[in-house]
Amino acid sequence: MILPAPYPDETLCSLLARMGRLNGILDHREIAEIYFGEPVCPSFINADIHLPTFCERTGMAYGVPLEVIERFTWLGAQVRLGEVDASVLHVLANGDARIALGDVTFQDAAVVAFCPTCIRSDIGLFGVSYWHRQHQLLFVHCCPEHGDVLKRIKLKRAALHSSFPLPGDLVVTEDLCGDMAITTPPAWRDLACLVFQALHSELPIEASMASLALKRELHSRGLLDSKGRLNQKELVTRLTNELSEGDVGQSLIPQIRQSLRGVTGCNPMTRAVLVHLVYGSWRLFEERCRWEAALGCYAIEDLDGCAPTIKSHEVLRQQYRMTCIGYLAANPSNNRHRFIRNEYKCFRWLLHNDNAWLDSQLPINSFRPTQLQLF
Repeated sequence: MILPAPYPDETLCSLLARMGRLNGILDHREIAEIYFGEPVCPSFINADIHLPTFCERTGMAYGVPLEVIERFTWLGAQVRLGEVDASVLHVLANGDARIALGDVTFQDAAVVAFCPTCIRSDIGLFGVSYWHRQHQLLFVHCCPEHGDVLKRIKLKRAALHSSFPLPGDLVVTEDLCGDMAITTPPAWRDLACLVFQALHSELPIEASMASLALKRELHSRGLLDSKGRLNQKELVTRLTNELSEGDVGQSLIPQIRQSLRGVTGCNPMTRAVLVHLVYGSWRLFEERCRWEAALGCYAIEDLDGCAPTIKSHEVLRQQYRMTCIGYLAANPSNNRHRFIRNEYKCFRWLLHNDNAWLDSQLPINSFRPTQLQLF
């Protein structure tokens, strides 16, 4: 099997599609069966990626699992924005969980985006066009490199069960030659550049510190109260003024609210909009995160000078682990069910944020049905 070289900012789906074409594989489900370890793959776009298997069977051509996550998905940037805890990446990298190919390809729907100038440039440099990772983010409206407005095409998901198109299959190259680039507002290009830096940053940022740095700045600017609630009216006004795009502020609010609450399934990297709004650049945000980590301050002061404690994820992890260990030391014969009854808050936090450790301390008792004998 010939393995293609990865291109800059390429999606994993695009890489696999090029792999299929390079090796003459028309049905891409075969690729999923070979490299994801699925015995029978009914759908290419819904195939579950098992990263250790993928890396092993490609001979580490694309790096170790964590490097694959960083290079072909948004998850690394989501950690740096505080949207996803780093433990999620390690669970995927270890093969303890899988992620669907569609989840690292699309957002809400089967919509793909491209930059016309990028297509011409990619064909000139590599001989083929490909899908760029950043272009698929719904809140990014222009290419950070060329400034072109991104064009979006909605695909029929049913057509993606056995194959995946490349941009050249959907766009006639001759038509692009006469396509005049549309200039975008400077704020949109600044946002796109910030997202690009977030995707390619090499500075490790703890998710809890990123959340703290962002929420503290939102609070200081009057966009977040001491209880972590958004001032939606003010946020809409500032977003609309900043991005100069009609009712764009109103359309972003639901996703921003879910992102701040840590709701699973919200559009990836939505917090980048807030970073752009309150920090203006990714470099300043990185520097603030470094200061938060160095100073170890976990309180946000409200307008009255009170300081309700907002602890970092790591501090809470250590706190609840010690609670669990202390409880087990005092009650060595207790099981998981009794721990839930006595320390419900601790149990719920560990279940959602430190599940592997919780299972190692309080494993789930396996239930084995007993055969009843009547006589």
